Amino acid sequence: MSLILDTCVFFWILGDSEKLSPEVKNIIQKNSPCYLSSISLAEIEIKRSIGKLDIPDNYRSYIDLSGLKELEYSFEDSVVLNSLTFHHKDPFDRMLIAQALSRNITIMTSDKIFAKYPLKTIII
Repeated sequence: MSLILDTCVFFWILGDSEKLSPEVKNIIQKNSPCYLSSISLAEIEIKRSIGKLDIPDNYRSYIDLSGLKELEYSFEDSVVLNSLTFHHKDPFDRMLIAQALSRNITIMTSDKIFAKYPLKTIII
């Protein structure tokens, strides 16, 4: 199964958070490819630039070392975004949801609102 990580899950991996149980770590390690969306990188950089996020400058090197693959946001993803109902107000999350739906990829998140959409989710 292919898997997109929500931005919060990436942060937990980066910080080796206790929120990631051994089961969740196992799911991430065993599913290939495991993606980090270009949307998550945009979210990180926007939040860093306005002072809402303190993350080391070298966080991108971890992406390469971890084996995560970048998933670029496409025109087709945007078309799906337009069709989404407004269960979720966060624009970054809405784009991740559209991307997962457009590509039929499971998304891992802690956000229970994702389950309101017709996509495959792993809620942690």
